[in-house]
Amino acid sequence: MTPVARPIVHDPIRRGGPEHLVLALGSNLGDRQAILAEAVERISAVPGIFVRAVSSFVESVAVRTTGPDESAPPYLNGVLVGHT
Repeated sequence: MTPVARPIVHDPIRRGGPEHLVLALGSNLGDRQAILAEAVERISAVPGIFVRAVSSFVESVAVRTTGPDESAPPYLNGVLVGHT
């Protein structure tokens, strides 16, 4: 019988310190600015998550495995930094 690998789980309470987090955010449909603002709000509302900074949002072209896709709606991207 082949052994099954177990996932590594870190328990921040048992570790005794905060865990850093960096999240990439992006949207290319609808009201992109509002969608990203709501994502930041919802992440900030999660108990135990503390948002330290949010970048400005930057527009970029959609990219597929074959390269840039000018026919797709452009993305609005940003980064959120925080800790537990």
